[in-house]
Amino acid sequence: MPMTDRDRLLLQLKQDSNPDLQLRLAKFVLLTLAKGNVGNAMNEIREMAGVGDVLDHFCKAATPANSLTPAWQAAPGQLLAQTYLGSIAHRDALTTTLRYCREIPMDLHNVLVASGTTADVVAEGAPKAIRHLNIAGEEVEDRKVASIVVVTAELLRAGNTAGMALFERELTNAVTAAANKAFAMEFVDSNSPTATPGANAFESLQNALAQAEPSRGYVVLADWSLVPGLAMQSDGRMSVSGGEFVPDLHIIGYEAESSDPQMIVIPAEHCAVWASDFVARSASHASVMMADDPTAEGELTSLWQTNSAGLLVERSYRIVTSASAVIVE
Repeated sequence: MPMTDRDRLLLQLKQDSNPDLQLRLAKFVLLTLAKGNVGNAMNEIREMAGVGDVLDHFCKAATPANSLTPAWQAAPGQLLAQTYLGSIAHRDALTTTLRYCREIPMDLHNVLVASGTTADVVAEGAPKAIRHLNIAGEEVEDRKVASIVVVTAELLRAGNTAGMALFERELTNAVTAAANKAFAMEFVDSNSPTATPGANAFESLQNALAQAEPSRGYVVLADWSLVPGLAMQSDGRMSVSGGEFVPDLHIIGYEAESSDPQMIVIPAEHCAVWASDFVARSASHASVMMADDPTAEGELTSLWQTNSAGLLVERSYRIVTSASAVIVE
């Protein structure tokens, strides 16, 4: 008898440490939701709920009508989402920025963040110097990015290692591509300070950092064509797909169009982000626009006629910053 998805996952879980367990559970949920019918997917997830409390509580949060939004917003869903996003953080600008910025609870709209230090004794009653990030009364717009990955039903049913790896790779590409492009444009306007392009990507990065505000950490969005050159300058610390160039300096690749900056250096410490929501659900669309090339117009394709299924991932956030990003055009 062939090994089922449940048998395969149970075997893997026996060999995994706790962090690996959470990541495998998160990927299992995403893969199962991609198979189509939400009701069938939730039944399959409930069958696995004995593996750990996180799946059990995730399913309970989705009842009584298999509603996935409250399931992802509950603590178990947030754990699964953050575990998955953490596994692709080297490709995701928003997740990386959250390591250094002020993260604000989603239901708080007016916030004052302040901190202060003294180098010597201050007389009683004397004013103490503080620095603050005042975001009270800011007009902050909600942002939402949606990504979809479509695969054939045969691939999802097969459930073999190569098929699952292909699904995970395409899901990573879909989730990060849309989010990185939208996140990059948050920092670009007509007033953005511009650094002089260097003879190569490394010199451009140096020029931009020289103009950027001091920060405990920097997130650099660079056109994909620049990332391999930066990797060669990192003495093996960073791969050609991006990552940590030096401690607390992160390179994230993104698809820059002709009118977009080739590089955006973000002083991440000066950002405040309202915690992002993550919701994944089976794509209920009858048809989706598909193209062989990202620049092509694409054509409407029926998921039913092509025996395909899709997973829709939505992320929302709000962000303000007290320091401008530096761009290289």
